[in-house]
Amino acid sequence: MSETQNKIGHHLSADTWRSADVALDETTFAGMQIEERVLKGLTKCNLLHPSPVQLQAIPLGRCGLDLVVQSKAGTGKTCIFAVVALEMVDICVKTPQALILTPTREIAVQVGQVLNAIGSEIKGFSCKTFIGGIKVKQDKDSLKKCHIAVGTPGRVKQLIDYGLLRTSSVRLLVLDEADKLMDDNFKTQINDIFSLLPESKQVIVTSATYPNELSLFLSRYCRDPFFVRLNTENLALIGVTQYLQITRFNAVNHLAFDYKLEPLFLILNKVSFAQCIIFSNYHARAQILCEKLAAEGWPTAYISGDQQQKERFSVMAKVKSLEYRVLVSTDLISRGVDCENINLVINLDVPESVETYLHRIGRAGRFGQKGIAITLATEGKEKAAFEKIQSSLSLNVFELPDLSSIDDLWAFHNPEIYGNTIRCNFDEYLKTLANRKNMISEMKNSMKRERMESLADDFKLCSLKSLKLRKINDNFEVDALNVE
Repeated sequence: MSETQNKIGHHLSADTWRSADVALDETTFAGMQIEERVLKGLTKCNLLHPSPVQLQAIPLGRCGLDLVVQSKAGTGKTCIFAVVALEMVDICVKTPQALILTPTREIAVQVGQVLNAIGSEIKGFSCKTFIGGIKVKQDKDSLKKCHIAVGTPGRVKQLIDYGLLRTSSVRLLVLDEADKLMDDNFKTQINDIFSLLPESKQVIVTSATYPNELSLFLSRYCRDPFFVRLNTENLALIGVTQYLQITRFNAVNHLAFDYKLEPLFLILNKVSFAQCIIFSNYHARAQILCEKLAAEGWPTAYISGDQQQKERFSVMAKVKSLEYRVLVSTDLISRGVDCENINLVINLDVPESVETYLHRIGRAGRFGQKGIAITLATEGKEKAAFEKIQSSLSLNVFELPDLSSIDDLWAFHNPEIYGNTIRCNFDEYLKTLANRKNMISEMKNSMKRERMESLADDFKLCSLKSLKLRKINDNFEVDALNVE
């Protein structure tokens, strides 16, 4: 089993704690009468039980109905259209039969990986990704045998205009992250693509949020769609505990930034986490912060839209392989990108919209797991901006407590979820991680010795050395470095 396939299902058993967003019942994918090869692919990817939104949407999608699917980030929307697309593919037809549009290159690549993983039991199946930053000649070769095409609107439109991507066989159009695709810079491209597709086709739309403008946007593409909308009253993930830390105001931007560094470093040193994303509204600020964190010994990477595509792919691959523990980002990866081990999100700056806030904090707590989201807001306008977000969503946000006076932020507001820890040897545990031999040496080499000693103190370990685990039945889940 490939590494990609092994990671799709988040390694979660029915006994693992999950929030009500994805809580399991007795239903399995096997009980949904899914086509045998697709079912084998799901099982191979450790996808055994459908989430609530999958349970409702997949049967409708399999009937060929137009669908609008809205549910929280990390609840399994990609799997919905993956199953529908894979079941309708005819392997004998070598041109694209499903077209999936995403707003960012990173999401497109991830969706392509999911489709190829779940479709791995379909002999001869091929899903290809088409994004900017890749030579058109490479795309031309990929299109010679492509059953499902995933891409960003700009590159897909370009390939259609060049006569390379033939649309005559397309029977399914998916608009993933539709709330972002309705931005002005995508609308014209999507309209043009839609007009070039066969009239008889199914349309599936997915989104974590459903702003009022989206309804008008979708009326152009969907015919009497069925709506599957879960948790519309509470859009934040249940398993993510949200905190707010107010910092001192200064009219000089770099001084206001400096005032945030002290609480930021305190959070990283006092809150145990597996991996963390820190979001900033500004490219320069994100890059400077990455340099400061690296200087302190944190294995840190930076990603933004200013980077070359090859560099962005490399960063994300290393984050997913646990080479980096902290990722500093602009909003490039605030939506759609799934990194299983990220359980701490820090907003260095208050996001500019409600939707962006929800997508950012949705990077933690993927598929019902627990997570922490902390926002640092400067006194004054930034604080007011956050309060507006909080009010519009009716969010339950706690004031960040004094971290120097509490033992464990994870248990501070959720003792019933995060209790019952036991101890084990850190070095020995690392040696047992499947498919992580290279990661272990890279991680240890990338950390300064004093950083490792501090890490041990942060996790309340014995010497360097032991790691807090929770025992759930006969399985162990790592609290401080949650990898499997």
